[in-house]
Amino acid sequence: MTWYWYVVVAAVLGAIGQLTRKKALLHEHALEFNSFRGYITLPILFIYAFFVPLTISSVDALFLFVLAGITAAGILLASRAFRHSNISEMGPLTGIAPVFVLILAAFFLKEIPTIFQIIGILVCVFGVYVLKFEHKGWLDPFKKLTDAPPRRMMFALVLFAVSTVGIREVVQNISPFTVMFYYWLFISVLIIFIEVIMHGFGDIKDFKKEAASIIISAVVFFVANLLVYIALSFPAAKAALVQTLSGVSMLFVTFIGGKMYREKNLVRKSVAALIIVGGVLLLLL
Repeated sequence: MTWYWYVVVAAVLGAIGQLTRKKALLHEHALEFNSFRGYITLPILFIYAFFVPLTISSVDALFLFVLAGITAAGILLASRAFRHSNISEMGPLTGIAPVFVLILAAFFLKEIPTIFQIIGILVCVFGVYVLKFEHKGWLDPFKKLTDAPPRRMMFALVLFAVSTVGIREVVQNISPFTVMFYYWLFISVLIIFIEVIMHGFGDIKDFKKEAASIIISAVVFFVANLLVYIALSFPAAKAALVQTLSGVSMLFVTFIGGKMYREKNLVRKSVAALIIVGGVLLLLL
C-alpha cells in the first residue's frame, strides 16, 4: 500500500480520537486524562511486544526517550488547550502544524520548500487570522494567539513538529513497529510518573467517569500513530507531507466537534478551517 493511504486512515482515526478526547476532557483534567490513556496504552504495548522486533541500540533508545519527553510535554499542553477552549477553535489551529514541520525539515532534513509551499504557509497564516477575527480590530486576532489556550497549542505544535522530524529520521533505519513500542512506552511511563508524583494514585478512581471515551481515544490514537510511523518509513514520504495529510482531519474535527458541543461562530470557524486546508494542500506541491 502506498504511504499516503496509511496517513489518510490515520487522519480519520485521529479525528475520532480528538472528538472522544474532548468528551473525556469535559470531566477530566489534562494530566489525569493522559495518565489514564497511559494505563490503557501499557497493556496494549505488552501484547504488541509479542509480535514485533524489539532489538534497538542504546543510542537509538536514548534518542527516542528524548523525543518521548518532548512529545509528552506537547500532549499535555495540547490537552490543556482543548480542555479550556472550544474544539472548533483548537481544531483549525492544529492545521498549521505542517508549517512548523516544513520549517524544521528544511533545516534538519534538507527538505527545501517550494514556492507553492511558501504560499501555502501564508495561506495557513491567513486562515488562522480568519479563525480569530471578531470585528474588534485588525490586530486583535494576533493578540488572541497570546491567550493561554492558543499559546499552549502553538507551543505544543512546535514540540510535535520537532518529534515528527526526529521520528522521520529514526524510522529510516529502525522498523516503525519497533519505534512505536519504545516511543509510546517512554511517553506513557513519563506521563504516568508525572501524574503519580503530583497527585499520587488517588485519581485512578475517576477513570470510570469517562472510561469509554478514554479507552476509545487511547486505542484509536495508538493505531493512528503506528500508521503515521509506517508512512514515515517510506523514502518518498517527507515529514512535512505526512504531517500535512494527517492534519486535514482537523476540518472534520472543527465542524463535527462544533456541532456536537454546540459551539458558536461555527460557520466562520469552518471557513477558517477550509482556508487552512487550502494552505495545507499547497504544501503538498
